[in-house]
Amino acid sequence: MKRLEKVLVFVLVLAMMAALSVPAFAAGNGPSADDIVATGDDKKITLPEEGSYLSDYVYKYVSCKKLFSLYGYSEPREGMQRPRAVVFHGSRVRVLAEQNGYSCIQYHTACQVLVSAWIPSSFLVDEYPGRVVELGTPGGSLKQEISSAVWSWGRWPGTAGRYLYFEEPVENCTGFTLDYQVISVADKVEHAKVFGTRTIYVYNGEKWVSVGSFPYKEMGPVHVTVALDEPMTVMAARAVPSCEEPDKFADRQDVLEIYTK
Repeated sequence: MKRLEKVLVFVLVLAMMAALSVPAFAAGNGPSADDIVATGDDKKITLPEEGSYLSDYVYKYVSCKKLFSLYGYSEPREGMQRPRAVVFHGSRVRVLAEQNGYSCIQYHTACQVLVSAWIPSSFLVDEYPGRVVELGTPGGSLKQEISSAVWSWGRWPGTAGRYLYFEEPVENCTGFTLDYQVISVADKVEHAKVFGTRTIYVYNGEKWVSVGSFPYKEMGPVHVTVALDEPMTVMAARAVPSCEEPDKFADRQDVLEIYTK
């Protein structure tokens, strides 16, 4: 339990730092070194060779079920080097370049910090490797593949706990995909006690509104497609657990595929 408490404290500290300034996945004329500079990682990783950048941004998923997660690489090679932030099985990443069997990618950490790193291209797949739950089909058009939401808390009276805060509210939102995964369970706590229902809420500028729920009965990543009953402003989102031990695990959450009217 003490180990998990340290993990959660560390996560919250990083989340607080991340909330100060987190660059978004900005669409430009195609991948370039500017994308890496935007995350502040141009001094932390080896930049791709000019001819290695893709002609357009490509989104893929990390597939490493047996390993659960991977450390990113600072260089496109094997051997001793400075490790980068962990990326989890099922995470959606943006591919900037491919070089020597490695891909230069950008991804959100569990603390919603956008980072750049290299990983072996063999760990990237086109199809989502996790479970999919559909709570309707969102109307409208796709606004963005990956949100720029950051972990935050305490912005609104009567709101307890953390949530994903959109620095730019999504107007006329018709739906989105929630990316959810339990990533750590306290020592000696049975997994069954952290499984249960997760209820999804969004904040519309006035109150939290429940927009659906889904069962989480086994470890692994889940994509939950949420269709809102009517277009609304979405300023924040979160999944709240209902289980025997709601305080004995850590999860990662992100918002993907945001649709607007």
